[in-house]
Amino acid sequence: MDDNKNKVIPSKLARIPVGKIRRNPHNPRVFFDPEPMKILLESISELGILVPLLIYESERTGDYVILDGERRWLCAKELSMTDVPANVIEEPSPINNILRMFNIHNVREPWELMPTALKLEVIIRQLNTDSEIKLAKITSLPRSTVRRCKILLSFDKHYQDMMLAPDPERRIKPDLFIEMYPILGLIKRKLPEVYEEFPGNSLVDIFLDKYSQKRLTSVTDFRRIATSIRNIDKGLTRKFVLATLLSFLREKKADLSEFIIEVDVFREAQSIKRSCQLLIQHLSSFEEFPTNLNVEMKSILLELNRVIEEKLASMKS
Repeated sequence: MDDNKNKVIPSKLARIPVGKIRRNPHNPRVFFDPEPMKILLESISELGILVPLLIYESERTGDYVILDGERRWLCAKELSMTDVPANVIEEPSPINNILRMFNIHNVREPWELMPTALKLEVIIRQLNTDSEIKLAKITSLPRSTVRRCKILLSFDKHYQDMMLAPDPERRIKPDLFIEMYPILGLIKRKLPEVYEEFPGNSLVDIFLDKYSQKRLTSVTDFRRIATSIRNIDKGLTRKFVLATLLSFLREKKADLSEFIIEVDVFREAQSIKRSCQLLIQHLSSFEEFPTNLNVEMKSILLELNRVIEEKLASMKS
């Protein structure tokens, strides 16, 4: 496969009618930001197309399919140009079609992650491998990008569609799902009772709703929940974390700050408890204070006693 990817395919330069060209269905780029398109349109209007498109002639349909240059082609259509300069190559196989597009665009502005993931899924099926190392090598994508794509592919299709919404205002950022993914696994392993109450995709839907309602203010907020779960038995009890997390999930209007405050208060209380236990040990083991410290220590112990009595009085039975 690597030999095919790097193989130089002879091409011929020609003027091809705009109407005889169509977009490549395997192109992972499905979003074109309006501002760069406007700049390109103005440039082509003034100077014409300086860099030829890269296309191939489809044996099945007889028209030409774009491998590189879709934005230039769209601008040509917008400007009612009759033809465009293009390098025409032999028709590649479906898998080489996708791989060639990955490699053509590797040094350019990265594709949107979800469309890239969908094309990577085709390669995974065609080559029957999900090895991150192999996929990174044949696509020229960083291994970290391959890993992120695989995470997105683990979510159901209707969540993937949310990341493909044509309207940027309605489009969900892939980072939200990528940051959500570890916490879903962590909850399943450490707090399976949560999944018993919220089975299937219920947790995903709750997190999405809280994010849309600003109850989660950042995609990295998931890390704060994960930290609390990982701190079970390190200052936090499992019973407390489970109860607090369930309360956060059950209450539609509960935001993460409430969860974090409760966790921080509990952690501080646990720290105070340990300090009190140590103080009891020290005071119990100390038989007598030096005479010159008696007055000072008595004052401190009386103040400590006053604070303890206040706390005891305020505590619920």
